[in-house]
Amino acid sequence: MGIIVSTLVGCGKEELMEEFKGKAKFHDMTDETTIKELPPKNFVDDVMHYVDECDIVFVPTEQYILDEFERRNIDYDIFYPSKNRRQEIIIKLVGSRMPFPTIAKVDNNFNDWIDVIDGNESPNCYKHKMEKEGEFINNSEIIIEFLKNAANERSKKMENSSRSEDDAEERS
Repeated sequence: MGIIVSTLVGCGKEELMEEFKGKAKFHDMTDETTIKELPPKNFVDDVMHYVDECDIVFVPTEQYILDEFERRNIDYDIFYPSKNRRQEIIIKLVGSRMPFPTIAKVDNNFNDWIDVIDGNESPNCYKHKMEKEGEFINNSEIIIEFLKNAANERSKKMENSSRSEDDAEERS
């Protein structure tokens, strides 16, 4: 069973998925089309389906989605930058050739989004504010340690499964 990670655009999600490709199972549900097409209840139902299969399921920070997690008492983590990193995030988005409307949306709403996240006092929300320049999800010690532990657990399960099969063959 994995974790649910909510994050803003430009916080290192894509780099993490690329760095751990083949080593971890991710499902990215941050696509705006997906978010707009599904009501919050169905969206969260889909998240819960994928969280059983993946190490990390990425979700957006849209308040109505987080409210549905709250309503169902579902834990989630939010990784987000501090306000003083706005320019760094914008430069990163420009460098990654993000579409201009996305960059403009982030630029215009950045401080408000951080205020909303900072104000989230939910017992189901585990906030991880990335304060330092260059600090992103893909180099977060918390996430990297979680992924290493998840990989170890998968290895143990596979090992135990192989032993069970070997034992069954020996008994035959």
